[in-house]
Amino acid sequence: MVCSTTGHEPLSFYAFDALWRGTSMEYHDGAQAPYQGHLGRTAQTSVLISSAAGPVFPASVYTGINIQTHPELRQRLIDGTLNVVECPFDDGRIYDLAISVIYHDEKRRLFVLVIPETLRHEEFKRRSALLEELAREREVLPNYVRNFHTIFEPSRLIALEEAADRAAEAGQPQAPTPQDSSEVGEATVITTTAPSGPSEAEEALQAELETLKSELAGQRESLNEARAELERAQRALENSQSGVQEEQEAIARDRQQLNEVASRVERASARVQDTRTRLEEERTRLEEERAMLEEARRALQVQELNLEQERLRLEQGAQSSNAEEATQVVTDDQFIEVMNPSVAPTPPGAASLRDTGSEPARRPEPARHQLVRATPAELPGNFDAAADGELVFVRETSDLVQVGYSLSDERVATYEDAAEVRFFFQLHDVDGVPVMALTLAAFDASGELLDAVGAPLADGGDTERAILDTLARDQHVSLVIYGEQGSPAISWEGGAPIAANIAWARERARAWRDAFNGDDSEARAAIALGEVELVGQMRHPFVDGRFSRIDSASEAMLAAGVVGYWSRSEQVAYLVGNRAFPLSLFREIQKRVARQALHWGIALGDELQQVAIDESIITDRISLTQRLLASFAELCVGVRPNDLDPIQQWENWDALIQLAQSHGVTPEPDVLELAELSLKRAQDYEDMLDAEDESLEAEAIDLDDDEILEIVEESEVDQVIIEHTVPASGTTYILVDTARIEDLPVMEKARRGDLQARLGDPAGRLEVAQVLVERFSPHALSDVLEASENMSSVERDALARFMEARAERLTAHLSNLLPTAGAAATLIIARTLVKAGHTDAINALLKALGDEHQCGNPAELASALAGFGDALVDPLSRAIKSSPEDEHLALALAHLEAARPGTLDALSSDRSKHLRRAAKRARQFAG
Repeated sequence: MVCSTTGHEPLSFYAFDALWRGTSMEYHDGAQAPYQGHLGRTAQTSVLISSAAGPVFPASVYTGINIQTHPELRQRLIDGTLNVVECPFDDGRIYDLAISVIYHDEKRRLFVLVIPETLRHEEFKRRSALLEELAREREVLPNYVRNFHTIFEPSRLIALEEAADRAAEAGQPQAPTPQDSSEVGEATVITTTAPSGPSEAEEALQAELETLKSELAGQRESLNEARAELERAQRALENSQSGVQEEQEAIARDRQQLNEVASRVERASARVQDTRTRLEEERTRLEEERAMLEEARRALQVQELNLEQERLRLEQGAQSSNAEEATQVVTDDQFIEVMNPSVAPTPPGAASLRDTGSEPARRPEPARHQLVRATPAELPGNFDAAADGELVFVRETSDLVQVGYSLSDERVATYEDAAEVRFFFQLHDVDGVPVMALTLAAFDASGELLDAVGAPLADGGDTERAILDTLARDQHVSLVIYGEQGSPAISWEGGAPIAANIAWARERARAWRDAFNGDDSEARAAIALGEVELVGQMRHPFVDGRFSRIDSASEAMLAAGVVGYWSRSEQVAYLVGNRAFPLSLFREIQKRVARQALHWGIALGDELQQVAIDESIITDRISLTQRLLASFAELCVGVRPNDLDPIQQWENWDALIQLAQSHGVTPEPDVLELAELSLKRAQDYEDMLDAEDESLEAEAIDLDDDEILEIVEESEVDQVIIEHTVPASGTTYILVDTARIEDLPVMEKARRGDLQARLGDPAGRLEVAQVLVERFSPHALSDVLEASENMSSVERDALARFMEARAERLTAHLSNLLPTAGAAATLIIARTLVKAGHTDAINALLKALGDEHQCGNPAELASALAGFGDALVDPLSRAIKSSPEDEHLALALAHLEAARPGTLDALSSDRSKHLRRAAKRARQFAG
């Protein structure tokens, strides 16, 4: 192996040695497997762009693409449209960002650094950075990764691919020759010779390596001598310690005085902060009251104008008339309509605007979700023409978005009797297609959903964009429900701070449309037809002002954990896209928590770290890590009041040290000393807790009869389960008998409502459940899982196997249903998530294992969780530390030992006594 010297920045010795070891190991192994490291995967990052219009907006860009996992990105890279961003503030304005991209083709063994032409002068800098990243990889680097290509024109990728294909056909190595490199414009840093025998350069390099090893041995010997000298000096220092005792006491007195001064300053600062917080809360309360008064005043004005119009109509002798019943029916009991701007009645107060020609007054930005009753608008006489396939429109005179829903009288009564009615601006994922919708939902007094109806929104044509622009500007809607006879039954008007939600949803819908150029009409129809679960059942803990006041380190730790969980991408999609929580308010909550975490030194997850940087709370991750270490050190030495117990303190130190290692930050020696002291205190604290309940170890394990551990290699259920494939559809179902095989083709054509009605029938419910999952997922999953609670163990096993075969597309929806699932449904969900390798759900599944309503047979659930293997070790260890007396967790540990031998041996010597005790109990289970 030789190293070219083409003017590039030199690698450090350790980076070069890592690459050399990768080559030696690869030659020894004899095979060139595809590179699986993180640099070879598709990767994105977020950047801030200053628009020409003025505002700054975030954009997501690609820094790496793997064409095996994301083949659609290859052509965009070649065409130069990969990192092109559209400005949301300047319609039609786009920015072509100069972003270096790593292109990875595992099949052709191509690893290419694509540098934009405008960054050609930074070639050596970016190549060196990539080489340093590769040097830090712990796995073996294949030849084609170490011999990566560098190009400045993405179109040259085609030539590289063709060259790789020709080499593969000829059976030649894929590493490029110098001639090939010059033809495609690449620069090669490391090349390899044929494995026929070591070259002179390799022998020279080996000799140099041996020399370095000898030098290292000599340095080690010198280090040992220095250590001995240090020990002698330490002994001398200890002998002279009495001479400096007085100086240490003086220093201690000075330190105490400084601490007292710092405490006084801190208390004064806290009083100022409290006063500022109370003033801010008072200001917020006054603004909310002002907004409520304004809404009440507007409602009273609307009623006054309505009464005046009614009086004038009666004086003129006008006859009230009912509009003709609309004929455009979506389903038997529901259709959604939109009033025509030219014929629909003008809302109260709009006539004066039309007469004077003045512009409508800008409504104040809503402070929270709020709906008020309004007078229903009459149904347009030419409803069919007015609808014209459009569900929402913007009135030209009042600049108001009005939505009409037509329901059965029974459903109208549900809305009239509801304790609360809210509207949601949502973004639904309908089989991978993002669709926006305006949803009206009714809730009972306990907050349970009674009914919901949605009107999908498009963002394609000028009319649709105008609707969304109006929503984003005014954040105000008028919603009307019509009964079966076409007469207006009830209506609401109200607003919500949804401008940020609309921008967020439009960006995702536009990204999907640009990427796939697909048609979302079927997905929008599914929402209009009621085939989509419009409002999710999972609750969230947020209201406006949540975590506005954090007065202790324990509160900051709790807030960081809660907000960190909801800051994950899938949870944000549910919180903002389904539950319509204002994104602007959630971002304020994130910023508050991030600031308080920095103040108290509480470790943050990746998502909140990025929020702190994006919102300019901190400049970068290195500064963030240094700030957290310093703040927590101050907390631990008593500069701030500390209410964390020793175990919580050590866990936070552990997280901060791992954060420092990941970001390349070296903590100060005194900080490391504090962490070590915290570890000792945590161990002492555990010893104290163990001493209090030491007698528990001698007690017999008390489990119910149905909780006795049985690790069964093969279930008797396998003997009665059969597979059957329907020829017409090609779908394979898992059955327990053949009695319903002939009914399957009929079920595959039945309506969803008819199938759901049969879920309660023991004869055929298994087959009906599988057809519902196959045809109507994810919207039918909730009903299927609820029905599984009444199934036999054989039927549940068959249903679980059927869903395991479809695990990839069901994972996200099953994760959302897990918190409210019963025992049978929890086991089915666990098996499916394990099959998909969805490790993000491990914590929720461990929580279900400890819930008596969800665990069912703990042995079955624990056995299913053991399928996670290595990924289960750390979450299970943390759960045991948090709940050391939970026998079900020890049961899971026993099953994990069966799936991953050696787990108990490793935990038996862990420094945590809780883990050691759990390992001991697990051995009793397994024995």
